[in-house]
Amino acid sequence: MTIASTTPAAQSDDPVLDELIGTATNTALLPEPDAHAYDDIATGDADPLVLGGHKFTSRFILGSGRYDLNLIKATIENAGTQIVTMALRRCRTTENNLLDYIPKGITMLPNTSGARNAEEA
Repeated sequence: MTIASTTPAAQSDDPVLDELIGTATNTALLPEPDAHAYDDIATGDADPLVLGGHKFTSRFILGSGRYDLNLIKATIENAGTQIVTMALRRCRTTENNLLDYIPKGITMLPNTSGARNAEEA
């Protein structure tokens, strides 16, 4: 992609900066992406994210806080995430347990949200 400019480019004493600024008539912002540049991401063939020996094809980590429990399953499925964070302090062990709404195969990543020190965590 090139953009024509009618104003002269600023010049500095730094050749790297001059290269980034470009010339007054032909400033390249970003190269045009290859038509298939993102194919490996879409198919899950990109370099996996490895955490603790577990491989994930999605690098998106979704926080579960503030979602309506009736929407969390659809949210996770539509986001394509494989990891969901969960605040331990907000976990209920009785009715309306978040874990009952998480699809099978999702890795739960507990966090200590709201803890002010190690003892509270």
